[in-house]
Amino acid sequence: MDAVHTITPLAALIAGLAASAHCFAMCGGIAGALGMHAHASSVPVGAFGTASAYQFGRIAGYTLAGAIVGFVGARASQVLDLVQLGSVLRIASGVLITLLGLRLLVHWNALKWIEQLGARFWIKLRPFVQFASVRSGAAQPLVMGLLWSLLPCGLVYSMLLLAAMSESALGGATVMLAFGAGTFPAMFSTSLLATRVQRHMSHPAVRVVSGVLMVGVGIWMIFLASQMGGGDSGGHQH
Repeated sequence: MDAVHTITPLAALIAGLAASAHCFAMCGGIAGALGMHAHASSVPVGAFGTASAYQFGRIAGYTLAGAIVGFVGARASQVLDLVQLGSVLRIASGVLITLLGLRLLVHWNALKWIEQLGARFWIKLRPFVQFASVRSGAAQPLVMGLLWSLLPCGLVYSMLLLAAMSESALGGATVMLAFGAGTFPAMFSTSLLATRVQRHMSHPAVRVVSGVLMVGVGIWMIFLASQMGGGDSGGHQH
């Protein structure tokens, strides 16, 4: 299980890094809009500090969500035998990431129904987003970033599955923090350099490379989960 707890945050970090084009396709518009707001902001920290605050809020939101699902997973493990279920959910995470990679490569969105379910929740949050967007002060970009983390996204959902199987709030938070760190370069650069980044990230070659990397990460996670599951089940034979 130590290997599982080591590899899972690493897989989340790599998935975040590999998903640059996916993140831009899903959140590039938001990042660009917030970036323009950051450049127009008159707060002392300037555009760099404001954009950093947006990303800190977003990653903090992911980390908090990871802690919650990790805690729930830990409680569930006390009443259920999650050894095999854990392997299944890790495989499911790999499958989701593979499908997201295929979405970039062949424009086939097999996860649309999952994101539509998340969109229903997001609609209920719109009044809070509108309220936060017209506020001012140092806390405003942090709150906007926190709300940004709640956008419906198949990649985030796949990472939350991994976080749930960490079997602790700290483990879940670590997984989502690692994932957020992986997405940071793409989203931070988009916030600061929206026009220039958009030109590069929309290039077909970037989508192909990101798609291939995501498919590779997904297959790698499926393989690791199947190996771990086999080892765990073997350890319980009498």
